[in-house]
Amino acid sequence: MSIQYISIMKNGYFLIITIVFMVSIISNSAHAQTSPISLSMQKDMYYPNDVVVINGTSTSNQLVTVEIKNPFDKSVFEKSLLPSAKGTFSITYVVDSYPTKGTYVVIATQNSETNASYFGVYTKPAIRLEASMDKINYENADKANITIFDLAESMIDIKILDNSQMQQFEDKITTAHDGHAVYPLNITSYPVGVYSILVTSSTGQVKLGFSVGLVPTGAQISVNTEKNTYSLGDSILVLGTVNANSLVHILLTDSNGTLVKSIQTYSDNTGHFTIPDLKIPTNAVPGNWQIVASSGVNHQSLSILVVRSVYGVSDNPVIHAYGPGGPGVPIHIDTPLQQSLRGIASKDVQCKEGLQLAIKSKDNSPACVSDTIIGRLVRQSWWAWNDKVGDTIVNTSDKRDFDKSCGISEIMSSIIGTSGFVKDTLPHDGITFPGMNLTEPAGAGIQFAIKPNSTAQITFAYDFNPYPGSNCKVTTKDAMTYINMARSNALISNTTGSNTPISDFPSSPDIFEVDKTKIRTDLPLLGDSGDVQVKLINAEDLNDHVVKVTYQITSKLTSQMGKSYLLNFWWHSAVGVTVGNDLYNGTAFSGPRFG
Repeated sequence: MSIQYISIMKNGYFLIITIVFMVSIISNSAHAQTSPISLSMQKDMYYPNDVVVINGTSTSNQLVTVEIKNPFDKSVFEKSLLPSAKGTFSITYVVDSYPTKGTYVVIATQNSETNASYFGVYTKPAIRLEASMDKINYENADKANITIFDLAESMIDIKILDNSQMQQFEDKITTAHDGHAVYPLNITSYPVGVYSILVTSSTGQVKLGFSVGLVPTGAQISVNTEKNTYSLGDSILVLGTVNANSLVHILLTDSNGTLVKSIQTYSDNTGHFTIPDLKIPTNAVPGNWQIVASSGVNHQSLSILVVRSVYGVSDNPVIHAYGPGGPGVPIHIDTPLQQSLRGIASKDVQCKEGLQLAIKSKDNSPACVSDTIIGRLVRQSWWAWNDKVGDTIVNTSDKRDFDKSCGISEIMSSIIGTSGFVKDTLPHDGITFPGMNLTEPAGAGIQFAIKPNSTAQITFAYDFNPYPGSNCKVTTKDAMTYINMARSNALISNTTGSNTPISDFPSSPDIFEVDKTKIRTDLPLLGDSGDVQVKLINAEDLNDHVVKVTYQITSKLTSQMGKSYLLNFWWHSAVGVTVGNDLYNGTAFSGPRFG
């Protein structure tokens, strides 16, 4: 079944017409396609330090790139090579000494063709959904192909969402007998903009992004990385700014000037762009490499040093001592990727002094970055986690279990991540610590600006035991049990898998209108009727006394430019939001506390 949504205007009102197209089973199966690339391995289960031999066939004398992803969907290996005259190729991969248990996916790409295969570490592999597109930016006349790998003859659901996360299209297809399918997406009528694809099956869901009609703007462009030195096989986090919704081209060249990677991406509606996983091949040439970011005639170059090993220089330490303790003990410092491969949760990754842990919301991948980088990341769907916002063990074994005589101290809130806003009054690093900003008088509170017809997010950390000096253990559950929130809208089903019921948090904040001089508490709360709408989308335990809570803020297409609102969240976490490109400039927030 295919669903199209069309909006028209009649008598000054927008009408939404839903047109449903029924597609036959034969039509669906026509999308199924067997890949011209084949992959095979000697066995399907391996152990630490085992050698995995991957054999394949493809078109002869054309470059093939083979990538291996771990169970967390992180790239752990990549190599490009030329097949023989007969079209055969072979590569080897050595399993890490401390590998993550689970299914690894091998992806081979040649031109626009792709195939995938699987092997397991410590266990038999379980096929999981994989999906990709042949490029990132299209013109309306282009064919946009979605390549899918899943179980044989699996039913696949495909949804297209616009930049406001409104569904524009839906269809269902069935994979071939080898689990492969190519879906040709018709984009001839798509307006210029950025879109998302949700591909869903019984084995999982994959979210992809693409754009239609974006062009290089020729505006000034900047580019940066989280560090200057990398090892062979490392992933580079690339961050940059340019005009909003602009096409960006990234080139990675080695020390000989040979092009290693060429990637297209696009900036978001705030002008930021991110390449989270620019992979340095394991068989590359060490030396001084170049990253070039361009948009139109403007470009910026950045030099990085690629070495065979960054022993003792990595910026992300889990420190292992070899031999007896004392001075002179050699140490090895693991990268965030190495820590993840050893089964360490992203929030438990350790960083070197002077660096901060940031975690990407989309795939939960960790990075240790400098103060100059953290502010960019946490404004682009990453979130920060450190001892200032609740990453502290306070419920130690020497404390007694909670009872009614313990009492509950003040609960602290912090903003630890945002996305989708065009301006804010957050500190430079994008984070507010407990007791800072959000709990200050209103004049020092946090404000945001959001464009009409946009979607943004704010992620809070709520610390239910911020004072380690207490002689009682106080957990989130203890606090939730003994605190009466008295909130009528705190009713929503738990869909996050968190141990803390999401129903314990308000499904949406109190929303007040704000004029030039005052917060309009004399008017009814707006709820879902206003120009700005807010809903709770996630609640997750970070430890036994801190919960991460994410709210989505949406502005309507018809939202009034310059109109301001107060979003009164829970526990000293109220913020001001203004529709448009500028922040609120009235006097309503001066004086009384609004948290």
